[in-house]
Amino acid sequence: MKRHTLLYVLAGIFALVATVLALNWAQNRPTLVTIAVGPASSETDRVIRAFERSFSNERSSIRFRILQTGDSSESAKALDAGKAQFAVLRSDSDISETGQTVAILNRRPVVIVARRSERIEGFVDLAQKRVGLVRVTDSSRPLFDKIAQSFDFQANTINAIEVQAAQAAEALLRDRVDALFLVAPTGSGLVSSLMATLGRELGDQLRIVGVEGAQGIAVRFIGIEPAEVPQGAFGGSPARPMQTLSTVAIGYRIAARRDVSASLVADVARAIDDARITLARDLPLALRIEIPEPSANFGLPVHPGATAYLDGESFTFFDVWGDMVLYGMWGLSMVVSALVAGVGLFSRRRREDALKGIDGLVGLVDAVKLAPDIEELDRLEDEADAIFRAAISAARSHLIDADALTAYRLSIDEVRRMISDRRANLQRSATEIARVAARRKRGPVAV
Repeated sequence: MKRHTLLYVLAGIFALVATVLALNWAQNRPTLVTIAVGPASSETDRVIRAFERSFSNERSSIRFRILQTGDSSESAKALDAGKAQFAVLRSDSDISETGQTVAILNRRPVVIVARRSERIEGFVDLAQKRVGLVRVTDSSRPLFDKIAQSFDFQANTINAIEVQAAQAAEALLRDRVDALFLVAPTGSGLVSSLMATLGRELGDQLRIVGVEGAQGIAVRFIGIEPAEVPQGAFGGSPARPMQTLSTVAIGYRIAARRDVSASLVADVARAIDDARITLARDLPLALRIEIPEPSANFGLPVHPGATAYLDGESFTFFDVWGDMVLYGMWGLSMVVSALVAGVGLFSRRRREDALKGIDGLVGLVDAVKLAPDIEELDRLEDEADAIFRAAISAARSHLIDADALTAYRLSIDEVRRMISDRRANLQRSATEIARVAARRKRGPVAV
């Protein structure tokens, strides 16, 4: 029994070691995460695909699997529905029920572009104007409507129409709109190209203004923050804008479901932060990607994993798998205990069965006393020999100990002695009966 118990304990230890090694392998192998982003070919889509390639080329511990969506609103729905663990969301309009911020891809200030002759000094001057809402990634109408609401504009006060980014300059130059409402990161290729075209055509007549009352708008609406556009941010000569502008801004952020583990989110944040330097060669805006502070993110929640990364917390093997290892050891000890108990019970039953042979030998004692003939004694002797052979086999299997085997030997010796005595008695009785029968056959003896 002790040998079997030791084998099962060793097997349990081996299983535990194998489990720890398997968990270590699982932690170190690349983790594939699904991220929803859209629309296709947009700036945010290109950035995420650049990260996807960089992670693969640099053998990062993180791999992106991209779930293509029509826009950031669809990405938010995919995140909430559990179709993706991460998503690229717009801060002002795609407020996810489950998403928490991991990184800010870029902040996009609002600027209003018009001719000087339109006498537009701020958003309030857009009343009764034709405004082109430049579509860079997603529609700017939700943000425009919120700002208009903060100025108490009536629905019919402003004639706002959607304008694709590629046609924005032509729309303003051909007098199809009086002003452009532009929401885009400063320094992006699209903004630079648009400003260069308008500066070349309009010269000093080009006017760029911000949105007044930014602090109040940011207080009223989640996902909007006050911002400044530095003088000369759009390039040109003279510098565009000619002075620093006060305005509002939104952000495009990578969000994770709040049920995604903090360790995984920290790994993703670390991978993004490491890769952005490499990506900056081809995507200059990658340098502006930031892991946000909890108190400075448009009023939107920051995932604890991103905060842990910023605070320098590291998640070791036992931080990630410690509970599982603990529960695994507890469960394994229960299994081993159950196996040991089962083996003990099985061995005890086999030992009890093996010791039943002694009861069989005791029963043979009475049978030998009552055996009517030699044939019955021969049968009983064979039965006793079979019981003893089974006892020797049980001793070899360690089912019975030396004391039990000694008891068997004493019992079998006693049974064999009784069989020998009973056989001798039966033989004497048979001889006496034969002598009497022979005497009777000869008749009376003459005197």
